[in-house]
Amino acid sequence: MTTTVAARRGEISFLYGIRGLSSLYILLFHLNYIVLAAFRGKVDPLYASLTDWMRVGDFRVGAFFVISGYLLTLPTLKTPDWQLRDGISGFLARRVERLVFPYYVAMALSVVLYVAWRYVIGSPPGLHGTLAGVVTHLLLIHNLDARTNLLINDTLWNVALEFQCYLLFVWILLPIMRRFGPLAQLFAAAVIGLGPHFLLNGFLDWTRPWFITLFAMGVAVAAISNVAHPELKLYERCIPWGTVWIVVSIATLIAIVASGVDTPYGAGWPQNLLLGVAVSAFLVFTRRGLSGPAAVFARPVVRFLELPFLCKLGRFSYSTYLIHYPILRLAAGITALWTSSIWYLGALSFFVYAPITLLVAYGFHVKFELPWQTRRVFRPRRGFRQASAAEGSA
Repeated sequence: MTTTVAARRGEISFLYGIRGLSSLYILLFHLNYIVLAAFRGKVDPLYASLTDWMRVGDFRVGAFFVISGYLLTLPTLKTPDWQLRDGISGFLARRVERLVFPYYVAMALSVVLYVAWRYVIGSPPGLHGTLAGVVTHLLLIHNLDARTNLLINDTLWNVALEFQCYLLFVWILLPIMRRFGPLAQLFAAAVIGLGPHFLLNGFLDWTRPWFITLFAMGVAVAAISNVAHPELKLYERCIPWGTVWIVVSIATLIAIVASGVDTPYGAGWPQNLLLGVAVSAFLVFTRRGLSGPAAVFARPVVRFLELPFLCKLGRFSYSTYLIHYPILRLAAGITALWTSSIWYLGALSFFVYAPITLLVAYGFHVKFELPWQTRRVFRPRRGFRQASAAEGSA
């Protein structure tokens, strides 16, 4: 078997590349909308034609959820019933340290930048609405209400949904998997994630609950490699994962392009599910070793994803995700006060503000995210190093 997947420090390096690539597109996607919004739709057609590729499809964060479910399941594979190393309390404590502490710092920064931006555009925020937004953000439930979902910092809805996935993982998905197997937990996640869309007339579409299904896909493809369950190995051996990856990747690309620009929230679930299947198949294919005809296509993809630049971006992708939007929105809003040219604003935004924001995100990562990867504030000491290596940067 041949594979270029790096094994140093227990990491799978191309996953950082996926995260880095995704975070870069997310930044460009949001920045383009910020520029367009500054001109209230009065856009040069040439500018639109050159930047519309940043507005295609609602698929930007789907891969993060698959990878998260995958990495969080890896430490459970050493036990027959997928036990969490330090129990539910230890697992959730670690998630709070890794996800929530940096989020709270970013939230404080976001509130300041949000208020400043509202004054810049001549629309000071109301005290009642802002306080409601702050409280719901602190409780990580702001994504459950359309009024607060995108308030203050448009990107933070994803963090709330991610943490809710963790709760579902320990209280629902893992118990179901222990009793009925990985496919049963995936089915349960599909019911939870897609039920509101189909049964409740699109309720919660604004927070994309189908990402719960993507998270469970990552859980499933990690769980089938549990050596204590040889019957699950049949899924690894009998399914042509490389072929599935290629076919579904092509279908995903077609679905994304066909969806066009400005995809409504409720119309994004098919392309996200396809993307989830493609990423999941790729994870199994690389884990088993790149062999067979599909390896011809997979090897250059893995080498590309392992480029140092992409991996570096991936290592601080969470920090980039947390803080890029309010910084770019304020910078573009100030610039729009003294220019009437979308080309000038676009050039400054993409070639000056975006690189500066990435540098600030890296500094945020070093100061406020990285320290929590080694501190043990709530977590028990036992097994920390091993768990850290297996989880990577989930």
